Amino acid sequence: SMLLAQVDPTKPVVKKKVRVFQHEMHYYELEQWLEPHEGLVILKTSVDTSVEKVNLPSFVKVRADVTDDPNFS
Repeated sequence: SMLLAQVDPTKPVVKKKVRVFQHEMHYYELEQWLEPHEGLVILKTSVDTSVEKVNLPSFVKVRADVTDDPNFS
């Protein structure tokens, strides 16, 4: 396929489970990394403006905010 033709064999394969859900009118993507960073879990959401307030669901426990971390961009 066209995507397989673009594979870079020097890069590791990325495997992750992604779950999408909605909470208070925001859509979230919960990424559970399986390879190469097994155990890493990232919650993503998008906002329209930088001043928009996002209320995370009560079951979410934030260990670190990586919004401005270039390692996660």
